[in-house]
Amino acid sequence: MSALTRLRQAPRALIPLDWPVAAGSRSRLRLPARSVVVRPLSTSSPWQYDLGAKYRAPRHLPAPPPAVHNELPGPPAPKAPRDKAVMVLGVRVPPKPIPPGDEDCCMSGCVHCVLTIYAEDVEEYTVSVQMARDALTKDGVPRAKWPEAVLESEEDGEGGKPAAPAVDPTMAAFMALESKLHKK
Repeated sequence: MSALTRLRQAPRALIPLDWPVAAGSRSRLRLPARSVVVRPLSTSSPWQYDLGAKYRAPRHLPAPPPAVHNELPGPPAPKAPRDKAVMVLGVRVPPKPIPPGDEDCCMSGCVHCVLTIYAEDVEEYTVSVQMARDALTKDGVPRAKWPEAVLESEEDGEGGKPAAPAVDPTMAAFMALESKLHKK
C-alpha cells in the first residue's frame, strides 16, 4: 500500500485544512509545504555568554598600577589664605588674583568665563592697590612701613607702572574679545 493511499484513507480530522495544496496535484489532498521542528530554547547551555557580567560591580578590585598611586606635582599651594583682604588706611585691598591655567578656559565664550572673572579681579586689585598707595602717600607714611600687599604690586612693575600679567597672545586676544562681548 502506498503512502498516498494511506493518506486518502486517513480520517479527515487528522489533516488540517489550512495546509497549502501542492502545485500541479490532481488530488485534493493537502500536504505540508515545509516541515518545521519546534524545540524549546535552553538557557542552561554551557556555550552561552553572561552578557550582564561586565555591567555588574566587581567583587574585588585589583590593585591599581603604581602610576596611579603616585600623586602628580601640582601648582604650589598659596602661602596665605586667598579670602583674606588687607585693610590699608580704610581701603580694602583684596588678595592678588591667581591667573587661570591653560586648561581652565574652555574657549566657548560661556557667560562665566574664568578669563573674564580673572580680568575683573585684576582690575579690582589694581584699583584698590592704587587707592591704598594714594592714601599712604597722602598720610605721609614712609615706604618702609607700607604693608606687603601694596609693596608686592609695586615690585611687579618697572618704573612705577604695574606689570601686565604674562598671558599668551592667543589668550590676550580671547580676553579682549570676551571683554568686548561682556560690555555689549
